[in-house]
Formats: sequence, structure tokens, C-alpha cells
Amino acid sequence: MNNNSRANENGMSENGPEDCMKLLSKVLDNEANDDLKDQFLEHIKICMPCYQRYHLDMAIKQLLKTKCGNKKAPADLIQSIRTQTSPPPAQ
Repeated sequence: MNNNSRANENGMSENGPEDCMKLLSKVLDNEANDDLKDQFLEHIKICMPCYQRYHLDMAIKQLLKTKCGNKKAPADLIQSIRTQTSPPPAQ
């Protein structure tokens, strides 16, 4: 969510899925502050695509952590997996 975007009643951007995916990445990487994390967790209670993506990415992250002996996976591997498991963008 950028400073120019409007927020809805759940604190999420009305600029669309791009902002949600940016925030999702921050939440998953523990880069979001507590307020943003709380807003996102409230948002996924009413947004099924974000809910599904969050839980899919969390499962992938846990699987990689388990299989890689708690070593951090290379960023290009994570991006490749996300690209292959992402639904095509809505038009």
C-alpha cells in the first residue's frame, strides 16, 4: 500500500491486488510492522484470494524450511515457485 492509495474499512488498499501482494510478501518475510500485519490478517478474513495465497505461501515457506534444514532458500527459487503456483492475473 503506498501513501497515495486510499484504504478501505479494513485498512487495505483499494489499488488492487498488487498492493495486497506487496504487503503479503512483507508479512511473510517478517518485514511488516505489527499494525500492517494486523490489518492484513483482518483483510484475509474477508478476501478469499489473499487468504488462499497467504496460506499457500506459508505452506511453501514451511516446506522449504523443513527440506532445506532451516537454511534460507535462494530468492530466485522462491520466485520461481511463486510464479509456477500463481493463478494467472485477472483481466
